[in-house]
Amino acid sequence: GEVIGAVYMKINPELGIIEKVLVSSFRQNGILFSILILVGLLGMFFMTTYLIRERDLAQKLLYKKREKQLAKYIENKKEAMFVSRIYHAHHKTEKIIGFVKEDLIKWPKHAYPDIKNRINKYINFIGRVIYDMKTLNPPVRVIRNRSFRTNINDVLMFLVQNIFRRVYKEGDQHSFDLNLDQKIPVVHVNEYVVWEIFEPLINNAIDHNKIQTVKITIHSQYDSENHRTVVKIKDNGIGIKDDLLKTDSSGIKMIFKEHSTTRDVPGNSGYGCYLAFENCKRCGWSIDADNHNDGAFFIVTIPMNI
Repeated sequence: GEVIGAVYMKINPELGIIEKVLVSSFRQNGILFSILILVGLLGMFFMTTYLIRERDLAQKLLYKKREKQLAKYIENKKEAMFVSRIYHAHHKTEKIIGFVKEDLIKWPKHAYPDIKNRINKYINFIGRVIYDMKTLNPPVRVIRNRSFRTNINDVLMFLVQNIFRRVYKEGDQHSFDLNLDQKIPVVHVNEYVVWEIFEPLINNAIDHNKIQTVKITIHSQYDSENHRTVVKIKDNGIGIKDDLLKTDSSGIKMIFKEHSTTRDVPGNSGYGCYLAFENCKRCGWSIDADNHNDGAFFIVTIPMNI
């Protein structure tokens, strides 16, 4: 037994080398896994930071959009209340207009015929404005109709003589020069729609040149070769800003877009040129605006085959 025990002790394996290899391998794997865990944590940190930043940005944009929607909703509610109130006032106004027309019919023909004609035109225009306020998309027949025989020169002269020279006293600040072609044919368009086209264009030349002397020239000409009438309204004022002469994706100049204005306080401005453009489109006419050497001009082209 002693011999066997002595022999066993002699052949007992030395495990120190294997132990060293195992410990070294464990240390390398530990360092590798530690690096992988650290990289993973850093990746999670950066990803979480990016997602939180994107979430905050999306939330901020959502709040801004919601704020605009609420502001628009409040504005629409106010407009709806105003429209509801003014719609009821329309009926009363229409009754009064009817009474005025009835009295004008009873007016003696020999007594102040010019005043009677002028009052009748004023009343008819008020009636047209009320109709436009009540009807978003009026039928074509109340705009263009063979029964309408409107002389554009008469409308332009009436606007200058009985509107602008009464509201804006002609003097050193501005003046009018009418150069009207007497050969232009009548148009089959409602007279007061024509009024709604040219009145804001003339008013634009006055309203945007209040700080200087301005001369407004109104020129009408019949082009017999192309069978069309051209009306040009120009001034020698400050001109139209370049931003308003740019076109949008539809090819429409910004000056003819709704709410486009050069005033510092827009308010309820920016509708005149827009309404002129919309009415021209309904009439089958075309309108353009641009600057010339010493001012701005509007040009309305009226094909006579409509």
